[in-house]
Formats: sequence, structure tokens, C-alpha cells
Amino acid sequence: ADTAPVELVLVAARLEGVTHAVIELGFLRPVDARTLAMLERVGHTLAFAVRSSEYKHRLRELLEEAQRQAEELQTQQEELRVTNEELEVQTTALRKTQAQLEQQQAELEQTNDQLVQQSTLLERQNDRLTDSQAEITAKSREVERASQFKSDFLSNMSHELRTPLNSSLILSKLLADNAPGNLTDEQVKCAATIYAAGNDLLALINDILDLSKIEAGKMDVHAAPLSLERVQTTLVRTFEPVARTRGLGLVVAVEASAAGPLETDAQRLEQILKNLVSNALKFTSEGTVTVTVTGTDERLVFAVRDTGIGIAAEHHQTIFEAFQQGDGTTSRRYGGTGLGLSISRELARLLGGEM
Repeated sequence: ADTAPVELVLVAARLEGVTHAVIELGFLRPVDARTLAMLERVGHTLAFAVRSSEYKHRLRELLEEAQRQAEELQTQQEELRVTNEELEVQTTALRKTQAQLEQQQAELEQTNDQLVQQSTLLERQNDRLTDSQAEITAKSREVERASQFKSDFLSNMSHELRTPLNSSLILSKLLADNAPGNLTDEQVKCAATIYAAGNDLLALINDILDLSKIEAGKMDVHAAPLSLERVQTTLVRTFEPVARTRGLGLVVAVEASAAGPLETDAQRLEQILKNLVSNALKFTSEGTVTVTVTGTDERLVFAVRDTGIGIAAEHHQTIFEAFQQGDGTTSRRYGGTGLGLSISRELARLLGGEM
């Protein structure tokens, strides 16, 4: 390695005009022709060996590539097989779905036909309903007009009847009092009977007038401060003599929690309570009639209890209808028109309460 060569020779490894390698050789002495010829043969052999090596390397690469592609192809074939199986399953499911859709389509067409028929039927029924509503509206207006005419007639007739009736009451009261003393006892008794019957008739006319006002919507209420002590005093003063005459007890009690001032129509409230207490006394032969006022400033409860004949459960609603008095024997035995409770309930509603 420390000695410089005398001559350098480059040997090309060529084969079929292609140089596959170049060898550089250093010689310590001049190279003769025989050595050059040998080196040329060596270059040819080396070129062949290099090309063979390249071919082997390329073949190995091609083999590896072919093997890789074969593996990929096998993998793809497996994936394709799985995909085909999935497609077959999906195809089967699609066929089933298509069959179901065809069945549903047929059912929908049938349902649609039914809906069309029902729609036609509903349109006809709607037309009939519209006609019926128009008839009902017309009849309702006729009923309202008839009710208005009836209420107006009753109101007018009541006013027309009260004037001569009041005159008859005044005259019969004068005769019953017999101040001059020129009537016999029988005549005084007859005058008293006329006076009592006239008062009953006047009460009936007043009830009819109140009912007609309520039905016509002309009953007015005028709210004002009212002391419950006044109501208590009025009831005791009005009905205690009646209760004493019938041998009954009368209790009117106002609880302390309800003793505050009340804002309502005094006349209508007392009318309701007087009607209830009057009924309680009329239908009670022994015992006590009790009126209690309970509650708070926001809501008061007026309760009238008696120890009388009571009301059958099946009549709890009918007694509030006009001209109703429980069963038929009640009016025959106790009298009355059956208007009081009907009027009282409507008055309670006008006052913002209920009965």
C-alpha cells in the first residue's frame, strides 16, 4: 500500500454492450497483452456474474412482490367473500323488506280507500250537524224569545195583580181588625181568612216576579257593607214568634271567626235566609231550628239545620227546580209553591255563592 503502482488498468465488466461494473487495478510492472486479454475475459465473466446477481435480486424482488400481491389478493378474495355473504344477507333482507313494503302499500291503499269513505261520511255528517246546529240555534232563539215573552208577561201580570190585591189586603185587614166593632166573630174570622189567603197570594206573586226577573236577567244586586249582627237580629225578630207558636226552638249563632263586616246585598241575603228558615219551621213539628254562620272574611257559610222530616236523597236535586217540592205529598200536606229554593239558589249565584 506504500508502493506506487507502475501502471493502472481499468477493466470494464461489459456484457452485450452494457457496463455492469468497472475494476481499477494497479500493477508494479508494465502489463503485457496476455494479461490484458485475461483481464478482458475476467471483466466479461464478472459482468455475467453481476448481471446474474442483478437478475437474482430482481427475481427475488419480483417473487416477493408476487407473493405480497398473492397475499393481498387472497385477503381481498376473503374480504370479497365476506362482502358477498353480507350482500346476500342484505339482498335477502331487502327482498323481505320489499315484500313487507308491498304488503304495507296494499294495506295503505286499502286504508286510504276506507279514509276516503270515512271522509265522505264525515262530510255528510258534518253537513247534517251544521244543519242541526242551525236548527238548534233557531230553536234556541225561539225559546229565548218565548222565555223573554213569558218573563215579560209574568212580570207585567204580577204588577197588574199586585195593585188590586194590595187594596184587597188593606180592606180585609181593616175588616179583620173590626175597629168599629160592628162585625160578628164569624165575619171577622172570614176577613182574617181573606187577609191570610191574600198574603199567601201576594207572596206567590212576589216569587213569580222574582223568578221572572232572574230568568230575564233583570235581577239586580247592590252590594254594601252588612253587619252579621243585623242579620242575626232580623232572623230572631222575624221567626222567634213563629217558632214559639209551633213549640219549636230557634237558635241563630254567629261564630267569632265570621263576625266581621260582610259586603253583599242585604235584601237578597235575608230573602235567602228567610226562605230557608221558613221552610225549616214549616217542615219541623218538634225540636229546634238552628242557623249558624261560620268561616272567614273571604268565605262565609250559612247553614240552616232542623229536626224535621228531612229530604230523600233522590230529591236533593229536584227540590231546586221551579214548582218542585220533593214528592207529591209534600205540597198537599204542607202547602207552598216550590219556588222558594229555586229562587234562593239563583240569588245565591248572583251574590257569588252557591247552595
